Amino acid sequence: MGKGGLWETYPSTKYELKKWKCYMKYFGSKLNITFSCFIWSLIVNTDRLIIQKVYLLVKMESSRFFAIPNRSVPNMYTCLLAIGNVDYICQVSQNPLYFEGEPKLIELLKGKEKYLQKELERSPSIDSFCERIIHFISKLTPSKLITQFQPPSAFFRRILEEIKEIGWDLVSKIDPTLTYIEVSLSDDSGRKINIRFDLDIIFPRVAPKVNANIPIPVQFEWDPMSSHLVHIVELHKKAIQNFQQFWKQMDDLDKNSFVIEPREPSLSCCMRRIVLTNLVQLQIEISPKRPNSIPRVLFFGAEQPSKELRNKFMAQSNQWRLNRSIRKNIESILELKLPLQDDDDLAQTDFDCGICYCERLGAELPEIVCEKCSKRFHRSCLLEWLRTRPNAEQSFQVVFGTCPFCDAPIQCTVN
Repeated sequence: MGKGGLWETYPSTKYELKKWKCYMKYFGSKLNITFSCFIWSLIVNTDRLIIQKVYLLVKMESSRFFAIPNRSVPNMYTCLLAIGNVDYICQVSQNPLYFEGEPKLIELLKGKEKYLQKELERSPSIDSFCERIIHFISKLTPSKLITQFQPPSAFFRRILEEIKEIGWDLVSKIDPTLTYIEVSLSDDSGRKINIRFDLDIIFPRVAPKVNANIPIPVQFEWDPMSSHLVHIVELHKKAIQNFQQFWKQMDDLDKNSFVIEPREPSLSCCMRRIVLTNLVQLQIEISPKRPNSIPRVLFFGAEQPSKELRNKFMAQSNQWRLNRSIRKNIESILELKLPLQDDDDLAQTDFDCGICYCERLGAELPEIVCEKCSKRFHRSCLLEWLRTRPNAEQSFQVVFGTCPFCDAPIQCTVN
């Protein structure tokens, strides 16, 4: 059985499958019963969205069972069994004899392997086998049955209608219980925007929780009588158009400067930390609503070079032009060319902390640079080191001492 693309949809289930899976011995060399964590969304070699549609239809029609033939494995069927208010999922084949079920079904049938073998052998069809299994499980004692609350059929009917309005082609992920749906949109530049809807079992009486990888959450009003998920999707489409200039500015910085933070920026990230020189770094926070305006900036690095560039930026910020990119404005105001990641002058620069020898310490980057030897330090590492030195002195919130490498004067703020 191949894994297929469905592993990417529910990555956590791969661990569960490994955790639960164990193979039973052949019964008379005929029956192979596999105990595994089997989730209907992992039905192998079957179109995921078709399965999801059938699953919803089964719930709506209140059928006792539904058998779906596997398109690439001969004689293999995926069976959805409705017993009371609980659904069970299994894969069945009569040639060769094979049975695979999800944990709650296997728990019910534990110790009944011989019964399963006999039923598979004597049942004239898969439908007949499903009927027999449903009848058998229904007779189990109440203490043996696994009870599980499931939303009413009206919930599934409403979700099906919502998805039809949005379009099945836009649905990228969906939970087996329909407690969340993820919709993927793309803009003209190929950016992928994912919108996740978390749904309560009494939806639509309760508004959905919405999360998307955009810089500002979309605001919406929810009326249980008239609101639909497709309306929220349309609002996101408009927001995507409004963020085009913001993303264009971010893309320009990513392509034409040395970005050290974040390493893998998301579409919702408004910050970039770039290298100005081998001694100074600049953190930029851009407003998604006003992406061409002057951003919030913070200078990090060696004290004197950082101070000089900070003062120059403040003194010449009136030269900022809204019709230029943020990158070009910074270059013009600071009178320098932003280096690229493969810049020869920075090729030998060590961006790791000289004390812990790591670039990252949690969320902290080495932001203090010795002006003499150019060694970098995390603020917390340098502060801890200075406090162990007998010659270090503290004045208010600043600790003064010497560089661990060259003994040049160096200072570090406490906060």
